[in-house]
Amino acid sequence: MIHIVFQEADIDALQKSFALDETMEGQIIQVKDDFAVGPLLNIYTTEGIENRKNWWRDVLAGGNYDGHVDSGKVNDLQAVNLLADTMRNHPEEMIWIWIAPNKHDICGYYWLLNYLKEFLGRVFSVHLN
Repeated sequence: MIHIVFQEADIDALQKSFALDETMEGQIIQVKDDFAVGPLLNIYTTEGIENRKNWWRDVLAGGNYDGHVDSGKVNDLQAVNLLADTMRNHPEEMIWIWIAPNKHDICGYYWLLNYLKEFLGRVFSVHLN
């Protein structure tokens, strides 16, 4: 079982919840980009992805996170490609996407769906209202 969250604090909370139900235990992946801000035009193309990276470079320039775009610390596209490979190689695997009612989680969820559409019936969403 693979769990996807959109905020770092959710990782710890989800790990603690496994003590209540060990059958839910599994790998936790965090989508780190905040798709509620910045350019989204052609986000699934090389050009759109590069436009977004350039925007983040400009936003983060001169601050504590300067250089993070190119450091590999945040690479959601790589993470989602590895996730898709795992799903293809393990047909019994399931994904649970944990979504809080905020623009960060919801926009991340909709971005993610494009990459998971081939796994219909094996991807579940949990809306935390």
